[in-house]
Amino acid sequence: MLVPWIGLGACQFPNYEVVPTQAAAGEAGAPAQVDVCATTPCQHDGRCIPVGDTFVCLCADGFRGDTCEINFDDCTPDPCLNGGTCVDGTDSSHCDCLAGWEGATCEHSIDDCAPGVCKNNGTCVDGFQSYTCACLPGFVGDDCGTPLQPHCQAILQNDPTSADGVYSVDPDGAGLGDPPFEVYCDMQTFDGGWTLVGQEREGDEGTLKFLGVDVGDAGRGARYGDDMLIGSRFRGDYTEVRIDDYNSGNFVDGIWFSPEGDLFNNTVRKAMPVSNLLTTNPDLATWVDMAGGAIFCRASKSPDVRPGDSSWAVKPQDDTHGDCGCNDGAWFGRGAFYGGHPDATSCSPSGGGWSGVTDNGGPKGNVKRYGLKVWIR
Repeated sequence: MLVPWIGLGACQFPNYEVVPTQAAAGEAGAPAQVDVCATTPCQHDGRCIPVGDTFVCLCADGFRGDTCEINFDDCTPDPCLNGGTCVDGTDSSHCDCLAGWEGATCEHSIDDCAPGVCKNNGTCVDGFQSYTCACLPGFVGDDCGTPLQPHCQAILQNDPTSADGVYSVDPDGAGLGDPPFEVYCDMQTFDGGWTLVGQEREGDEGTLKFLGVDVGDAGRGARYGDDMLIGSRFRGDYTEVRIDDYNSGNFVDGIWFSPEGDLFNNTVRKAMPVSNLLTTNPDLATWVDMAGGAIFCRASKSPDVRPGDSSWAVKPQDDTHGDCGCNDGAWFGRGAFYGGHPDATSCSPSGGGWSGVTDNGGPKGNVKRYGLKVWIR
């Protein structure tokens, strides 16, 4: 509140008309006293106080001047923050705030986190005229309202415009089993929806020798192409498998089939039927066609079954060399083979990686000239 302003009356009254009044005590015929406040000279409810033949004004809060004619500027200094506009009043002011601000001086950003704006127990983080939701594992979306999909095919089905790239998936479902993780999705090849579950860079070996055992970091595999194997995390929730191999970075062959069982299981199964096999390799296509079909052979199991020639293979179903190529030094068997183990429990130790499509007599272990990618859908 302002200290009341006392203004000295600006008008003097030297020539009053003499009006007969009761004489002052002891003086007959004395002139009458003039009421200088009779004309209410003090504005804005100021109080007039006679002082001799003039007056002073005791001003109400918010006013000043000889006759309280000046409204004090309550917007100096400007109290409004964040671009607010000060509106002067009588002994007061208020701030008109810009959008997004509130408070007596526009000092507070408006809280945009209304109750329930983030779903599934997501945490709302207030911004300026905005908010973001920090979602619990298993949920995505601006409001955490979308559960993560279990694999790339479900992502593509949910949004047909999805492009190739890295996505988070949750095969177990939100809040169940293992936490979500990142995968690389191929959304274009053969109608798209392929999830990359295994890969080995050219020249490396041993990453995929036990198909039922996780290897490497899923996120680094998806983002940077590191060697990895995560097929067991999908627990057979797929109907198609695709195997692509590369030499000097260039695509060489592709194999596409539907297995009657889970490839990524830590058991020995040497003759799993497969159907609908397609391949870009003419030799493998001919062998499978002549045999009337194909089988998938998984000859290794961690930790105690370690064939030294080949760990697993895609073969024509009439191939009689039942250990996926681990038979003798002549490397009998035809198909597409992944090398065995240097610490073998059967056959001669050899290890290696993806040998690609190989005929009788061709090496099926100790080969690592190809890069390999394994996809499911």
